[in-house]
Amino acid sequence: MAKQESSSSGGFFGVFHEERLIQLGAAFLIAHSGAGFLESLIEDLLMPILFPLFREGAWETDVLVMGSVKLMWGKALASLIHFACVIIVVMTILHHIKKVK
Repeated sequence: MAKQESSSSGGFFGVFHEERLIQLGAAFLIAHSGAGFLESLIEDLLMPILFPLFREGAWETDVLVMGSVKLMWGKALASLIHFACVIIVVMTILHHIKKVK
């Protein structure tokens, strides 16, 4: 009961502080910006280096034709690399947090 009184006495911003919503919001903004940066690194730096190893042309529009089906795999490969990088970073951070505790 005392906890509710302290949050009401802190006002509107007291609730944000007690519930750690400010930290959650900051983490969300950092993650969103980091995702954009990682996507840019993959699409603008990594894919232009990797793609000439496989084929010539633009990787974004590359198509794998299987009969009457056309699979545009360039963007899917970039998304897969992005996903793998995010998983590696998150697992590394979680492993480090467990080690510190």
